[in-house]
Amino acid sequence: MARAGWHLYDAYALGIQSGNITFWTAMVNEVIPPHTGQEVVLDYGCGDGQFLRLLYSMRPFSYGLGVDVNPVLLEKARRNRRENEPIEYATPASLDGIERKFDLVFSQEIFWMIADLEALAKTIYRVIKDKGEYYATMGCHIENPLWPHRRRLLTREGFCVFDYSLDEVADVFYRAGFEVGLKRLPVEYFNIYHPEFTPQRAQSLSRLVQTTHDHKMLFYFRRDEEWRREQEQKHQQ
Repeated sequence: MARAGWHLYDAYALGIQSGNITFWTAMVNEVIPPHTGQEVVLDYGCGDGQFLRLLYSMRPFSYGLGVDVNPVLLEKARRNRRENEPIEYATPASLDGIERKFDLVFSQEIFWMIADLEALAKTIYRVIKDKGEYYATMGCHIENPLWPHRRRLLTREGFCVFDYSLDEVADVFYRAGFEVGLKRLPVEYFNIYHPEFTPQRAQSLSRLVQTTHDHKMLFYFRRDEEWRREQEQKHQQ
């Protein structure tokens, strides 16, 4: 359920009109309490920065950092940020040397872009605090019947695309030290139709709804050093 007193139109009032907004709100609504407002947050693969602005509107935090490899999108993110939003944007290199800084980490559909998932998992494990949580959506996986169509489009657009199963992702992050959970992303708001974009991306509106509700997944990764020691002891027995 959406947080009491907050609605999708609150995001529109901030100038956030992204087509991913329904997925973002669903992800934020699944964040496990408690929430103090003092969290330090990382958005890995932030794009034009709108997710952190949405998150701050729904669940205010003390500081947020968005990182991305695209300098054009980072500049757009910096222009759109409002003065009252405690958010900065930088490249992933800004994480070098950082350890145990972030309470929460988020990513929206980045795994298909990552050649070395093990390196990503190790980076997130390093920068997140003990008991910290990483939430990541994934619809671009080989179990999704729409993925071959989306893969062709992305390849045609010049992207370097990597195929992963849900179990592959889970195994990589488990071996990096995380407790791993997975569920379908419970999307509350409507899928919005566009006469050109919808058929191109999802073949049809009905297919878009089906793949959204059946194959859009939310990973939960938790760094818990006590839990990790217990798991290592079990493997040694």
